Parts: sequence; structure tokens; C-alpha cells
Amino acid sequence: MIGVFVRVGSNPRFPWTGYIIQESGCWEWTGRLNEAGYGIVSTGLRKRERAHRIVYESNVGPVPVGLELDHLCRNRSCVNPSHMEPVTHKENCLRGKGPTSDYAKRTHCKNGHLLTVNTTGVLKGTRVCVLCKRTASLERHFRVVKPARQLAQRLRRDNASASAQDKN
Repeated sequence: MIGVFVRVGSNPRFPWTGYIIQESGCWEWTGRLNEAGYGIVSTGLRKRERAHRIVYESNVGPVPVGLELDHLCRNRSCVNPSHMEPVTHKENCLRGKGPTSDYAKRTHCKNGHLLTVNTTGVLKGTRVCVLCKRTASLERHFRVVKPARQLAQRLRRDNASASAQDKN
């Protein structure tokens, strides 16, 4: 039944609202899409729902509380319930394609250190390599802090010797 149009709902104002069955098995939404590419359905005055959620709930049942639907086919306009899986928001983000999932999938830092529980820390909500952080801290210490301390000591010594000479 590839290429068959299946109408969703009975509103005569929206006869194009439905989906077409594709060769890939996706049910391609033919109604309105939002800016992110997900099908949307008007369910009331100024109220919109995502089409894949409406179709899933009408064919499978309600999405469990605290979970959201993940498109296993990675096609945002697909409304095929067999292409959906209820998962946590975190799992959905990690499965996706983008900077968040790419960063989470990293196994090594930019300097090649293995990111493990022992070599990874959290700084301001971001995962950091402890080895790189320690190296950067030491480099800063010897580049900035130590010379500043030496200068301060030298100035104190010079001031102390100048004040000793003034007293004599």
C-alpha cells in the first residue's frame, strides 16, 4: 500500500491532514509542519499537538508520564507508531544528531586523554578532562602566579630595605 493517502480526523476544513505510506515504512505527514519539521495538528482553539503523538496515542495508547516519543527512523515528519519509542528526554537527546549527543558520545578529550569516571569532572555544568584542567592550572601557575608572587616578594624586600635605609 505504498503511496496511499490515509486521512486523519474528519474536519472538512483540513482534507489534506493525514499521511502517505512511503517505501521506507514511514508514514509521511501531509498536514502542517512546525519550524522543526514535526507534523502538527490543531486540537482546539489555539491548541496544537504534535501529529506523531496523536497518531501514536490513537493506535498504541498513552505515552507514559515522564517519557517522550523518539523517532527511531530519525524522520521528524513520520507518524508511524512502530517507528516511535517512549524514552526519557535525556535518552532522546543522546540518540539524536547534534552537538549534545556528539559531545556525550566522546570517549577522549581534545588532547587524547581517555574520558573515564576517574579522569572526568564537572565544572559549571560541563564535563571536563581533569588531566587537561590540572595541566592548564599548572601552566597558568608558572606563567602568571609564580612570577607575580616573586615580583611581590621583591617589592616587599625593596620596600623593607628602603624603609630601613630611611630610618638610618
